[in-house]
Amino acid sequence: MEMLPLIIQGLLLIAFAVFAYFSLVRSSLSLAPWVPTRSKDFARVQSIICLKPGQKLYEIGCGDARVAISIAKRFPEALVVGVEISPLMYCIACARTFFSGVKNLRIQCADALKMNLRDADVVYVYALPKTVNQTLMPKLRSELKRGSVLISYSFSINDEGVVVHSIPGEANIYVLMMT
Repeated sequence: MEMLPLIIQGLLLIAFAVFAYFSLVRSSLSLAPWVPTRSKDFARVQSIICLKPGQKLYEIGCGDARVAISIAKRFPEALVVGVEISPLMYCIACARTFFSGVKNLRIQCADALKMNLRDADVVYVYALPKTVNQTLMPKLRSELKRGSVLISYSFSINDEGVVVHSIPGEANIYVLMMT
């Protein structure tokens, strides 16, 4: 009888180790390491986004979903979709979303580079410049409809139409309207 709890503990430990391993392997294929957007910049990001009722925002690489939750709360008539490739961060994002009480936020465990983003009105990303410009931009240029907006937190977008929202001593926010 005493052996059963020990066997269950061992199986749980093995399951956790396998889960953590695949989370790390899969997340190593991601667009950037997990570094959260600073909470003090949430209001700035929200003021730039301006989602209208019925519009859809994708946060690519949503991590723990802090930004997605704040946007969903600010724009309850819009749909916010957080996309995260790491199963571990996906689980954290799902838990945070559940406890936040927001109803207009969906979290997906997926590779954003393999998703169809044609229905996006806004795409928010906090990824490395090389990733944004060389990996993500070709996909977004081919999929996003005219008038859709790409917002890159902290890292520049190499395009002539980019508007930079800058405050001295703060992270820049780069905005590109797709034409």
